Amino acid sequence: MSLFARRLSKELMDLKLNPSSGIEVIEAETFKSWKLTLDGVEGTLYAGERFTLEFRFTPNYPMESPEVVFINNVPIHPHSMLSSCTKKEPPPDNIHYVRTAKASPKQTQWSFHGG
Repeated sequence: MSLFARRLSKELMDLKLNPSSGIEVIEAETFKSWKLTLDGVEGTLYAGERFTLEFRFTPNYPMESPEVVFINNVPIHPHSMLSSCTKKEPPPDNIHYVRTAKASPKQTQWSFHGG
């Protein structure tokens, strides 16, 4: 078994035996892609909402991070951490990003605005 397969097997077992509050593995049959749900934390703008994320792994994992995308119920936020977000609004340059985005979010060159 390869390093990345051993590592993912260990992490999946840990997720199943010691689940984090608000996180549930819903599909993890392969080492290429996992789907998890994430519940919005109580006391935040996203409380009561459930998001589904897909984690896409390469054989270079854990040396290379997985690609992670929301696959339904994408949260509207200005690219801050969801739990600390104070307004449900898209970032100021969202329209430009959507028009010019690469197929993979890992290929995005991010620039952060002050404020």
